[in-house]
Amino acid sequence: MTPKVVRPKHKKVVHHKKARAKPPVAAKPKPNALPPQVPVGAESASASSSGTKTNLTSTLIIGILGISMMVFAIAAIPARVVPWRPVAHFIHQRHVDLTLFGIVLLAAAALAILFTKG
Repeated sequence: MTPKVVRPKHKKVVHHKKARAKPPVAAKPKPNALPPQVPVGAESASASSSGTKTNLTSTLIIGILGISMMVFAIAAIPARVVPWRPVAHFIHQRHVDLTLFGIVLLAAAALAILFTKG
């Protein structure tokens, strides 16, 4: 038997990239800030705090309408179609109550719309 000839393995040469020096950034001069010119007797948009109030009321109205639709959807499901017996029993007993609660929520949303827009 003849011995096998083993060749030496060559190591891979790893080339590292050198980081380039970043050019210096010149500071930008700040522009002169002037206060906003508001006509006499007018209220500026930044001075009024009604922006957060409208966001809160619109979120409240959307939430009331969403809950109202959810209650109407639950009331519209026939009890014999529901596969879970305790839920079917609940829907069967409170079908009219859920419908009335949905109507009350719709009325509350309508009143909120009227009072916030008026």
